[in-house]
Amino acid sequence: MNEFSASLVMSSWLIFVEDPGAVNFFAPLLEWLNQKDQRYILTSAGEATRMLADRCHDSRPLTPDLNKLSGISQVIIGTSENNRSAGLALIDAARSVNVPSTVIIDSPINAEYRLRGTSTSALHHRPDWLLVPDELSRRAFSQLGFQDCRIKLIGNPHLSQLVQRGKTLRSQKEQLRAEILPEAGDKFVLTFVSEISDGLNASQYRKSPLYTLTGSDATVLRTHVVLDELFSALSALPGFSRDELYLVLRLHPKEKLEDVGPYANLFDHVSQGGAPSKLMCASDLITGMTTMLLVEAFYLGCQTLSIIPRESETNWLPTARDGLAPVVWERLQLRAQLQNFILEGDSVDPTVVPDLPDTVESITDHLLGLEAK
Repeated sequence: MNEFSASLVMSSWLIFVEDPGAVNFFAPLLEWLNQKDQRYILTSAGEATRMLADRCHDSRPLTPDLNKLSGISQVIIGTSENNRSAGLALIDAARSVNVPSTVIIDSPINAEYRLRGTSTSALHHRPDWLLVPDELSRRAFSQLGFQDCRIKLIGNPHLSQLVQRGKTLRSQKEQLRAEILPEAGDKFVLTFVSEISDGLNASQYRKSPLYTLTGSDATVLRTHVVLDELFSALSALPGFSRDELYLVLRLHPKEKLEDVGPYANLFDHVSQGGAPSKLMCASDLITGMTTMLLVEAFYLGCQTLSIIPRESETNWLPTARDGLAPVVWERLQLRAQLQNFILEGDSVDPTVVPDLPDTVESITDHLLGLEAK
């Protein structure tokens, strides 16, 4: 019997992840599984495969043999922005053989598309259980018709870990900057965490009449609009020279440098891949739109500023939605905030960052509970 066959027979949990957000959410769970020697098979697709390898987690493709679920007692799946994701087929396969399925949601954004697949029904690929990070996510799926009694609010285990990590990294800021950004010197380091201008509902990432930040006439893509506004606001800072800034572009895991277009050449440094925590803590200000990296940066104790093209997107970012970190959607707001941070030296109050409970236990309690049934 080869290694693959042996692990299939002996393993009891089948895990599938595809998107970067799911990897971050699952990482603490995988650490717990390894510590407890819980048998599982980790499968992946897309960008998750590389990210898991970076974190020393071996994964394999979700093959037809695995989809038969022989010897599998439950499946655990992270959602993705791929409407043809193998994870959706895995939910259906589990239902067909009465194997419990749990889907872990990392964000409430585009809830109506997460389980739709290529159908027109929001819950076409309905799992047995949903684990969600916050009340907004719970309400979103409840309103779609998912049974309340099968939705469990479990928080975000990744963020819980970041709070503790940030306390250590913030005390090492000078060393981190010398290590990661040696050319920055004593300049003000502004890092922009980018996003792809695409997703489950692609029209949301194109300029529309609802945009209050519009960029130049030539800009269409959401990321380009925000970058255009950011550079315009920086150039308008009174009595401040570009030479006093060190600008870092942190690419999204799914993004290529050419996706950023001509704006890429306006940055002093480009970062992609690997854990971003050290870069965040070496920076003076983290800007972006609604990427989860802004949430992570906040819980690391970093100063963040969300720049969104329309006010309604505030609901896409938990720290902005809950009033924990600043967010702007108009030019005057943007210029005022940048002036506060860069010229007047505003900084985050560490006491604003709350300690979070260890939510891995909530996840494992649920999964172990299914094993006991």
